[in-house]
Amino acid sequence: MTLNTHQRAQHSFATFVPTVHSFPYVELSMSHRPISPPVTPQRTPSPGGGTDYSFTTIHSSEAEAYFREEAGRKFPAGSDHPTTLPMDTAEGNRLRGLHMALKILLGKNHFGPLDDILKPSRVEPHRRRKVLDVYSTPGVWIQEMSVEYPTGVKFVGVDVAPSVLHYPKENVAFEIYNFPRQGFSCDDAYYDAVHARGIIRDVPNLVAEIRRILRSGGIFMFGEMELAMFGADGRNSAECPGINALYTYFKRAVEAQGIRSNGVNEIDQWIEAVGGFRKPVHQMHLFPIGGQWLSPSHSELREVGRLMLQNQQRLAESMKPVLLHYGLSQAQVETIVGNALRDLSNPAVRLYNKYHTVYAIRE
Repeated sequence: MTLNTHQRAQHSFATFVPTVHSFPYVELSMSHRPISPPVTPQRTPSPGGGTDYSFTTIHSSEAEAYFREEAGRKFPAGSDHPTTLPMDTAEGNRLRGLHMALKILLGKNHFGPLDDILKPSRVEPHRRRKVLDVYSTPGVWIQEMSVEYPTGVKFVGVDVAPSVLHYPKENVAFEIYNFPRQGFSCDDAYYDAVHARGIIRDVPNLVAEIRRILRSGGIFMFGEMELAMFGADGRNSAECPGINALYTYFKRAVEAQGIRSNGVNEIDQWIEAVGGFRKPVHQMHLFPIGGQWLSPSHSELREVGRLMLQNQQRLAESMKPVLLHYGLSQAQVETIVGNALRDLSNPAVRLYNKYHTVYAIRE
């Protein structure tokens, strides 16, 4: 088992044609058991003027070099990685619970015409389809999708640091490199589908790169929740001032680092501005936070609400380092987060959130 990382040569996205050799990776994680070490690339010019990639091994003890610690949480190392949400075990557990809730809410792991796109075609019946999962941590989406499509499809997860234990499979690979700055290390028109969930940085630039790497007829799938709370009518709720204050400060904190905080409502515009896609298909899903007030007959929605309440509580804790990085004092942060948690635990308040799914087909 190996841990992949590579860097991309500094070529323009339009002319870069690398050969990437990728392997599954596994990280030290909580067990701290010995692992096959991560790998770093050796770039060699190819005869065609592009770049070939091979991997050399480094010791597993160096895995921690991918991270820095801030306010007791782990973040990707490097000055060009902003302080948004952590990449550690606690955040991985939150994202797993979120995945479970979204799978129940949507009824499956994906949306749009992905099934049709991944089917063998008459023109290319033997070509293996390829799917990229962007910011793949903790990898649960890609692992489940690889079971749904056990043959004929290769799944690749990409992230900026290794934070979760992954088991290698024949149809799954994970890659680690600074793709937000360097772009994706693959040929143009390489992937049949790209999936991105929970991205709060670099979205406009990534959309342009996703257009580059998608084949004609390929699909870009984007999913994100709003940083707001709503009533059952879908209007903004005034019953949760603590949560609203937390979200306001979090948005200010990430915007101070040059990150757009309203990507969920701007993604359609970004896709259309980049061009090369058919008109995006955007759907909003309203779901409860808690949902104990729902009828027992709505068992699935109640389960979504239970999981989403846990997610919101864990998200509030994960936001603490961002607020501290913004310049708030520890006492201020504890007060802000404490007020939000009290809102979430108030049984008299009926809160909802919105999850947006957007897909666009490459022309």
